[in-house]
Amino acid sequence: MPGNDDAPNEPTPPPAPWSLDHYLSIPRCSTLALSPDGTRLVTAVATVAPDGKRFRTALWELDPAGEGAPRRLTRSAVGEAGAAFLPDGSLLFASARPDPDAKPDTDDDKVAGLWRLPAAGGEAELVAKVPAGIEGVTVAEGTGTIVLVVGAHPRSTTPEEDAEKEKARKDAGVTAQLFDAYPIRSWDHYLGPRERRLLVAELAEGGQLSELRTLTPEPGRALDDASPTISPDGTTVVTPWTDWSSLVGMRTDLVAIDVATGEQRVLATEEGHDHESPSFSPDGRSVVCIRTTFGDPDHAPIPTVWVVDVASGDGRDLTPDLDLWPTSPTWTKDGSSLLFIADEGGRTLPFRVDVGTSEVARLATEGLWETIVPAPDAGAAFAVRSLWTEPPRAVRIDPAETDQEPKPIPTPGLPVDVPSEVRELVAEADDGTPVHSWLLLPEGTTADTPAPLAVFMHGGPLGTWSGWSWRWNPHLLTARGYAVLLPDPAISTGY
Repeated sequence: MPGNDDAPNEPTPPPAPWSLDHYLSIPRCSTLALSPDGTRLVTAVATVAPDGKRFRTALWELDPAGEGAPRRLTRSAVGEAGAAFLPDGSLLFASARPDPDAKPDTDDDKVAGLWRLPAAGGEAELVAKVPAGIEGVTVAEGTGTIVLVVGAHPRSTTPEEDAEKEKARKDAGVTAQLFDAYPIRSWDHYLGPRERRLLVAELAEGGQLSELRTLTPEPGRALDDASPTISPDGTTVVTPWTDWSSLVGMRTDLVAIDVATGEQRVLATEEGHDHESPSFSPDGRSVVCIRTTFGDPDHAPIPTVWVVDVASGDGRDLTPDLDLWPTSPTWTKDGSSLLFIADEGGRTLPFRVDVGTSEVARLATEGLWETIVPAPDAGAAFAVRSLWTEPPRAVRIDPAETDQEPKPIPTPGLPVDVPSEVRELVAEADDGTPVHSWLLLPEGTTADTPAPLAVFMHGGPLGTWSGWSWRWNPHLLTARGYAVLLPDPAISTGY
């Protein structure tokens, strides 16, 4: 099970016809991780597993300069995800691949452990495993302190206690759950019986982790949607913390946790507001987040980019005049600006806001952008971007430039030929309001050879059609002779 795999890349999808099998065979790029020195860019790529029943994710290294071909880093029957670099350039990831030093066919093999791939390559080694598996990895940029998101049974304060509770449950033949409070479900699955916890560890000499310590021993369901961030010096973790005590007044605050003592304090809170998606500044003095007002039947929520001073808890709005919905804020490496993503006019685009002046600039004009990762070099940032004619791929931009055309980075599975012509339409409602749509036409459509029309209405109503979708993909219909209209109706975001 090598850590580096220099075997040929995945098979090229068949060029035609554009069938469901062809569509499923296209590799799916998502997420990016950049090494501390900016020379290595890693992405997760999902492909159909050999049994044809599921997708399997592997880690690939891309060339940040956009010149070299992608190179596969990991290979296993179960796949790998959650890439995060340590300060020494080694790569952490989560995988349920079996530990070669453990007994085979144990229950432990079915949950994701934390693996480390040395910077020089070679075999990946297992560095941590907990009974419920690893759900997320965050690393302190300066010290390499590691925060893990894991599941644990209530009233268990260590992984060992959690294992004992899970064994007792299995030995008793218990599979049912009893709920006496909300929440019960999240999207497509029931919650529990475990709760999400944050564990912390240091990477010791020899590549092994120190003993895992629990930072959040009794969180209840407060961390179900947590996306923690850790200060560069590894001393403080900031995480969203949801109060479920009142469903009417349910609120998500930011909580700061001292890594050494576990002491918690509320960093950002206000009645009628949520605080989410935190990210530490390079100097560790500030945290940026998305602060959102509560909506009601007559008013939509209003998000904004909010910066909080870690020492005092004082916050300020960086985008008070922005008539868009910002998401995913992240700092440039010099701390002078923040990069974020927002819907605008049927697109989902990258923006920059100056921390000192609150001046906002748009960095590109086309596509659906995700996962912006600034480089140590102030003249570069990387992102995942898709178009209606192109699945998600890695691209490079200059955070100082506006309305630029990004430089594509060779990404597994691309380029792809699509069976559609894409047009942009704007209709006018009775009150004069413009209504934006994308129209995808099958090849050969003319006024003399019209195509039957299918209409895709996005959900929400707070949402937008802005780029490639793996869930609602119009090319599967255009390949069969349909035209597909994707309108943004009233209350769509980005207008």
